[in-house]
Amino acid sequence: DMWASGKPDEMLTRELTKFLLMCTSHTNRSVGALTLDCWLGLQDVSMKERIPILREPVLHNLLSILIKQCTFRHSEGLSTEMDDDMNAAFRKGPPGCQDIIVSVFYVLKSEMIVKILASIKQSSNVAESESALFVISSIGRDVIKFLKSVRDAKPRTTAKGRRAAMQDLRHAEIINRSLEQMFV
Repeated sequence: DMWASGKPDEMLTRELTKFLLMCTSHTNRSVGALTLDCWLGLQDVSMKERIPILREPVLHNLLSILIKQCTFRHSEGLSTEMDDDMNAAFRKGPPGCQDIIVSVFYVLKSEMIVKILASIKQSSNVAESESALFVISSIGRDVIKFLKSVRDAKPRTTAKGRRAAMQDLRHAEIINRSLEQMFV
């Protein structure tokens, strides 16, 4: 909670966040996997309680790192043999990144879908595309749940509620359009 709120020192929080991102992206995924508990703890703090750098901007960076870290890699020195333990360190854990991926989706919503689908289209590397598809599959149920909740939403009576509903509707439309363009 102290990290997310920036207390007692916001500058220290910024530096700690940069350090965590750097460790999460470490080439040795065992090092990166050690940071996953920190990111899991962040999801327990509401967006309103977080300092601005721990809202959407850091989640965009974290998403890019998680996609990269989920890419299958060969064992060191062996170009044909996969290192299943290292490949599973980020994907399945413990703690694994799937819960973090889901929490990132609920913040970024359509921005996340657009980013992942664009990376699949633009990548000529099969392992990178597979990693992005893994991320999509990790949030599949939650995307469907979100789209159904938007579809079945009751009319909101407050101005704030109507704005939130309109924002969710825009996200749902972008998600639907993006998925149609990718898979149709």
